Amino acid sequence: MGKTRQTYDAAFKKRAADLYLKEGMGYETVAKELDINLSMVRRWVKHFEAEVINADEMSHLCVVSCHRLRKIEPPFAELRATF
Repeated sequence: MGKTRQTYDAAFKKRAADLYLKEGMGYETVAKELDINLSMVRRWVKHFEAEVINADEMSHLCVVSCHRLRKIEPPFAELRATF
């Protein structure tokens, strides 16, 4: 029979990524510390880095949208007052 695949929850993956990103441990050190494959650590770090980038982009888009809405809001307020 084949080997059963091990699954890891999001908290474990985040912990592995944090050890690399925040604690400054290397990929190999994290993999040995958590007894997992090195490629998994790389994949999870890449995933969490992408999440942070996407969150920053979304935050920027929200700020830009708010500025745009403030520019068009006054004319609509005047129109509402006439009804």
